[in-house]
Amino acid sequence: MRGRRSSDPPTPCFLPTDSRQAKHRQAEAGSTGTHAEKGEASPAANELTLTAWDPVSKQPYFKYAAVRLWKVGVGRPLGEAIGTTAGKLVDRAKELVALTGTHTPRRHMADALGLVRDAHTNLAEALESVARHHPGEPGIQATCRHLAELTRENIALLAPVIGVYGESDQTEPGALRKAFFPAARANLFGLLRDLQALYVLTTEADLAILKLAQAAQGIPDQDLLDTCDALAATTKRTSAWLLTQIKHMAPQALTVPAWQVGRR
Repeated sequence: MRGRRSSDPPTPCFLPTDSRQAKHRQAEAGSTGTHAEKGEASPAANELTLTAWDPVSKQPYFKYAAVRLWKVGVGRPLGEAIGTTAGKLVDRAKELVALTGTHTPRRHMADALGLVRDAHTNLAEALESVARHHPGEPGIQATCRHLAELTRENIALLAPVIGVYGESDQTEPGALRKAFFPAARANLFGLLRDLQALYVLTTEADLAILKLAQAAQGIPDQDLLDTCDALAATTKRTSAWLLTQIKHMAPQALTVPAWQVGRR
């Protein structure tokens, strides 16, 4: 066998590929415009995936995934390694049981609806709590009570779709509220902290709605999607108001001593 000289050009190496997949990628790379831009109906699957594409390979970004790496034998005690291995064996056994058909698969629409309902319930209670604990801020007090009322009205909108898909109680929203509101806070800095906590709870509720709306598009269920749109309008309004108050209040709350607040 003749050895390759340093002056010889490198031999290209091609990985085997399916000709149909190659043609599909070429078609995607040469495509001009989306379905919406062409006036065509968009496939439901495309509504549930990311719309970003790699500028070179023209492949979608949904292939990305988070991973965790560590060097073998470094930073992991023997007990932890044994526990991790045992846990993987248990998980694999559960997967095998599911594959054999002894496990009944189920959808999680009831879980998602329960999460939306509980997130809104805890947000309304938190808004009312902030209104009670800050009587010296009448503007904040009135707006918090009004937003709490709108949030409770949104909970009532969920009744028809819950009648279709059911619901299950969720503990995360209540635990989140207790973690961010451990006790009543006083003075302007305490109010700033309360508004920040309300913003986090509102974001939690908004994300719960977002996930449910994506599922509604995939089913599809227009009534459920309309309900999600109505709920999202209120959470986005609440988030915008909270963010404005936080920006307005932060300079004085963080730089002026409490005993000087209100003095001219």
